[in-house]
Amino acid sequence: MGAIILLTGGARRHGLAPEMLAFQPALLACLASNPLPVSNLTNLIVAERFDLGVGDFLRHLALPTLVACVVGWLGFRRTFHLHPTLDGVDEPVDARALRRGLPIVGFVLAGFTVGDLIGVPGWAVAAIAVVWAMAVVREVPWRCVPAEAMLVAAALAVLVAGAVPHLGLEQLLRGSGLGGEVRALLFGVVGSNLANNLPAVLAGSAALHEPGQVWPLLIGVNMGPTLVLTGALSGLLWRDTAAGMGVHVGARRYTAVGLRVGLPALVAAALVVLFV
Repeated sequence: MGAIILLTGGARRHGLAPEMLAFQPALLACLASNPLPVSNLTNLIVAERFDLGVGDFLRHLALPTLVACVVGWLGFRRTFHLHPTLDGVDEPVDARALRRGLPIVGFVLAGFTVGDLIGVPGWAVAAIAVVWAMAVVREVPWRCVPAEAMLVAAALAVLVAGAVPHLGLEQLLRGSGLGGEVRALLFGVVGSNLANNLPAVLAGSAALHEPGQVWPLLIGVNMGPTLVLTGALSGLLWRDTAAGMGVHVGARRYTAVGLRVGLPALVAAALVVLFV
């Protein structure tokens, strides 16, 4: 939310489109949410189910994520006709925010990577970071808790748990080698955009036949929601936050940008995870 406030404020003063800057966190939430188990709730679900650690995610998804971000950035520049040398935002840096925030960010990154390797649970790292942040600002931001999103996630989990045995997904995802991986990838993309990436990963991960299908599935459920606003809870939260900042993006506009930015990035990442 803070990033959107800063970006949209700078855009208004410098003549840039607030929508263009507001789209950045929405797209990055999908394209850059693969390399660590804690990068996305979908990753946590799969990591828990298949006992995967930081090393597994970095080894299989770091390169596809990097490729997706580079391709996505190029698409973003073309879509919004961005010229960095001309359209820079000369916004003063809030040194106090950096002094407060960077130590917490550093602690979280260390805790979620090194901590995972030595057996420190992710929830403990997150809890310490939250308490630390509240102590710094001397406030408990209850209104910022996405209670509705949490309820939706819980409801979807219950729904999928009851429906999976009757969906026949084992047959749909059956296959070994490249064929099975492609099926997992396509299921992730289509499932997340037809419903949401949480039920898609819950259902898909329970029906996988080969360990190698895990990574294409994650690429599909994490990057697929660049195409449809309701594909991930992060997109819904972003829409509400952006609207509060005066940036209103409809589902059709989101998909139009996603096809030009997210789709090429998704295809590039898919090729890497399937063939590299």
